[in-house]
Amino acid sequence: MERVDDQTFRDAMSHWPSGVAVVTAVGSTSAKSAMVTSLSSASMHPPLIQVGLCHESRTAAALVADDCHEVVVSMLGELEGADPSDVVDSVERTATTGGSDHAHVTTELRCDLHAVLPAGDHLIFLLLVRDVSSGHDLRPAVYHERRFTGLGCSDASAADALGSARATGGHHVAR
Repeated sequence: MERVDDQTFRDAMSHWPSGVAVVTAVGSTSAKSAMVTSLSSASMHPPLIQVGLCHESRTAAALVADDCHEVVVSMLGELEGADPSDVVDSVERTATTGGSDHAHVTTELRCDLHAVLPAGDHLIFLLLVRDVSSGHDLRPAVYHERRFTGLGCSDASAADALGSARATGGHHVAR
């Protein structure tokens, strides 16, 4: 069976919208962060999340380092007008000082490393969530079609359907 080529795979995956987060490995003397879209819940009992990082990334190396004492996952809200590199740097600074009040963070998860699984050119990190704090009430940041965007309705009828679904407990179907 033939394997799909790298560019075709990248193009296909670009059509899948993903939430955006910053993962920070906090060590005793430094921290390393990376922006990720490969974040999901893995288990309720115990509360585990999974994050994928390229095995060559500095953040992946920092996560498995002996001095990594905490992993902070900062789920991002709207990034409109923000430089993603600046957001990563400032979220990293906020995460290492123990604060969760960052202008782009909707939720912060403080975790311990639970397991590391090889996955081709990436590593899957299973993180045990030990604390959750809410940040700002923002629409989530989304990475789609190789750009950062947000969730939103594209026309008035979709917005009306969404409002109607919320009013009826989510049981409305727009046609």
